[in-house]
Amino acid sequence: MSSPKALTIQSKGIFHGLPTIPEPLKGLRAIVAGASGMSGQHMIQVLAQSPQRWEKVYAVSRSPPSVKAENTQHISIDLLSGSEDIATALRDNGVVADVVFFFSYVQLRPSQSTEANAVALLLGRLLQNLLEALDLCSIVPQRILLQTGLKTYGVHLGPVSIPMVESDPRINIEANFYYTQEDILIEYCKTRMLKYNITHPSWILGAVQGSLMNIFYPLAVYASVQKYLKRPLLFPGDLVAWDKAQPISSGTLNSLFHEWLVLNPDAGNQSLNIWDGSDFT
Repeated sequence: MSSPKALTIQSKGIFHGLPTIPEPLKGLRAIVAGASGMSGQHMIQVLAQSPQRWEKVYAVSRSPPSVKAENTQHISIDLLSGSEDIATALRDNGVVADVVFFFSYVQLRPSQSTEANAVALLLGRLLQNLLEALDLCSIVPQRILLQTGLKTYGVHLGPVSIPMVESDPRINIEANFYYTQEDILIEYCKTRMLKYNITHPSWILGAVQGSLMNIFYPLAVYASVQKYLKRPLLFPGDLVAWDKAQPISSGTLNSLFHEWLVLNPDAGNQSLNIWDGSDFT
């Protein structure tokens, strides 16, 4: 029977029990797609802390992230513009990548169809276009990471089985854009002998300039309406919602985990949940 591998852990600020990353790793290059969003900006912040390990971080998004670092370069790209346009932008900036982190998301406009199949098709194109562009540029990453979320388990459709585990079957009541993206990534990596990771965080704590994906915005609107109507600030839900355990994590913790995950040679082709253990009701 083989002996288990030893794992050295460390603390960073409020985060404890973090795995260490081998020091010999250096000179790596990464693409962070969706760099101006909450998850993308936290990912850049974490990679920027190790400039020797991450020689170059290409921040891919339509608008620049607020994070500035010497090893980070923003490339303005609309991932819905098509693989040829994306490839041109990557070539013009001399992009080479060992790892791709994918956090890209677009919010549909009210005039667009929000029907589940239409959403899955649109958000699947974001990933498909980028992957096709990598081929056009002959960029062959060692690992591609896709962040999804707990909609993987159907939490937006009704009650789910607890605990939610990675081996749970898919919920096929309607189309789910996470499944579309997962299938695109897995098939891409399978045909090219590449490795991938898929992560499922829940509520993400964090705040970044320019990102509207934050629960405080709707809460602020609700509080303003209640004040105008001279009503108390009551919990806007039922007893079931009040008692429901909410698994959470932070943008920073997710990013620390993502960095370790893509650099762990034994963790390839795995899908993993993320939360920090501080569930609340």
